[in-house]
Amino acid sequence: MLSGRMAALIMGAGALFFTAAVFLETRNRPTLLLVAISALVTAGFVRLLASSLSARGVCNDTAAARPAFRLRNRNAAAPLTRRELEVARLAALAYTAAEIGNQLHIGERTVESHIANTYVKLGIRSRSELIRIASRLN
Repeated sequence: MLSGRMAALIMGAGALFFTAAVFLETRNRPTLLLVAISALVTAGFVRLLASSLSARGVCNDTAAARPAFRLRNRNAAAPLTRRELEVARLAALAYTAAEIGNQLHIGERTVESHIANTYVKLGIRSRSELIRIASRLN
């Protein structure tokens, strides 16, 4: 969601462009006014909806609004497979993909695929987050 200041800036720029268009396009003034009014009403409703969702915590996606770490996908539809869990545990111990592959007798690209699937299922984005939650992996 845009901050109040940024939303006002964008709204002001839009109003300026519509005002210029109204003065330059004398034949199309009624159409331009209808478009401007409908755009303004739509933008107002979108802003109200976004602020109400933000107030409820539905779409808080800023770093300041969320804790330093939290599982973003707590009720994942698909739990980690046995192999993904093995790879995730070794990755959390700071093993490289090549080292994990050698230890588990699988290819390095397969290890990277398992790590990517683990990130998606756990809702994390980096190995440091994986390391932080390693103790919670079943």
